[in-house]
Amino acid sequence: VLGKAPIRQAVRWGDWKAVRGDLDQPLELYDLSRDIGESTDVSADHPDIVASIMAYLDTARVETREYDPEVSTYRYVGQAPGEGW
Repeated sequence: VLGKAPIRQAVRWGDWKAVRGDLDQPLELYDLSRDIGESTDVSADHPDIVASIMAYLDTARVETREYDPEVSTYRYVGQAPGEGW
């Protein structure tokens, strides 16, 4: 499907994996030692892990013109903002 693609973030932290589809969406947290298929979001049960991963995500990227955290779309180098894919 052509158009805007959501930003996807994922972090593997030991047995934990956190993912989110867009910057304004909450993190989903999975315990891979018990749920390798990532079928049960346990973020509500582990707010401390979610907070630690969120703090990491806030600093774990480099601002570039291709990735603007204020705009939840990726674009190719040289493509104007709003053009999406």
